[in-house]
Amino acid sequence: DRNVRGDNRDRDRPGPVTNFAHLDRDPNEVVFTLDTEGSNGLVVGHKGSNVKRVVAESGARVTCQPDGTTVVISGTREAAEQARGMVEDLLRARGITGRGRVGSGEDLGGTTTGEGGRGNVGA
Repeated sequence: DRNVRGDNRDRDRPGPVTNFAHLDRDPNEVVFTLDTEGSNGLVVGHKGSNVKRVVAESGARVTCQPDGTTVVISGTREAAEQARGMVEDLLRARGITGRGRVGSGEDLGGTTTGEGGRGNVGA
């Protein structure tokens, strides 16, 4: 017998694993989600200058969500807290509170910058 495509011999075999994101996540990683009140552009800055500085100085990853109102900051506790403070300072200078909360780390989409992510800045 030949194994002919479509003969259902492999129907009980598990399919290929296509989502490895959970394997890359550090269990000690801290994630903060900030509401920028529609000011993600301020966080990014001209040609990415603000976000590049935050990433370079803190070592955290900064993800600006496509909704334009949310920034996700992740990394070690120290790096994420430093980055959160820097982003909150940028927002506060424009009168925006940047209400932050600790997140669960779920992937919300968007562009990730920083160490270990696609679209790395300065790597």
